[in-house]
Amino acid sequence: MQPDDPRLAGVVVPDDLRGLEAEILAVQAELGVVVPAPSPLGRWDRWRARLRLKSRRNRSSRHGLAPVDGSWPPPGGLARSLLVGPVLAFVLLSVAALVALLPASSRGTAPESTRVPALAAPTQAVGTVGGLLPDLTLGGAAGPVPVRSLRPAVLLLVPDRCDCPALVHQVMGQVEEFPGVSAAIIGSGSADLAQLAVARDGGNGRLPVLVDGAGSLARTYHGGPAGTVPTLLFVAPNGRLTSPPLAFIPGSRIEAQLLPLVLARA
Repeated sequence: MQPDDPRLAGVVVPDDLRGLEAEILAVQAELGVVVPAPSPLGRWDRWRARLRLKSRRNRSSRHGLAPVDGSWPPPGGLARSLLVGPVLAFVLLSVAALVALLPASSRGTAPESTRVPALAAPTQAVGTVGGLLPDLTLGGAAGPVPVRSLRPAVLLLVPDRCDCPALVHQVMGQVEEFPGVSAAIIGSGSADLAQLAVARDGGNGRLPVLVDGAGSLARTYHGGPAGTVPTLLFVAPNGRLTSPPLAFIPGSRIEAQLLPLVLARA
């Protein structure tokens, strides 16, 4: 009905609903509704109940327990306590995985397989099979290089004017089948040797060129004259010469000389 409906004329709506208490009681009696009498302590009991609930909530928040009223999300303290365990476990597992992936040399003493054995002190004479190389210093692109530091290695004593890129290429192809064994060209330092080391069908940039200007190694190990083939020296990890010097000709196979270098390193 609209406020100006004539049927509302004479109807007065009290400001306080308590003015309708008699009518409410009459309707309840007619409907058979029994309303218990209010207890004088009801308000006091409700106030005490609210205090107990508030106290339980405070204790739950302090001890990181679940909220008493089942609300979600839980208090901040509980959320932090639930996350600490998984986060800590994840961090520990990550650190363990990183440590396991680190190379052994970074965690402590280097493994035996990566150490270069001490230089031998053989009774065989220098320059003979079983003996050491002469105690010489060669010239290198990065500075002086002691020849006895080249181990385990295959040293190519290459004479001047050696038109042998294919031979150098064959030597490198076989040496690279034996991990850990290095190689180097040793000669007088002429430009043709440097070109031989970098030529695509020669050393292909994989061989350093070391200079023995006096030709001491070539004389000691009976290297060939200019224009002939390379002479190979096989040096063990302890500096000993393991095989007689070999004049490398087309089709030569040197696996039998290379294998002792790897076995001695193991």
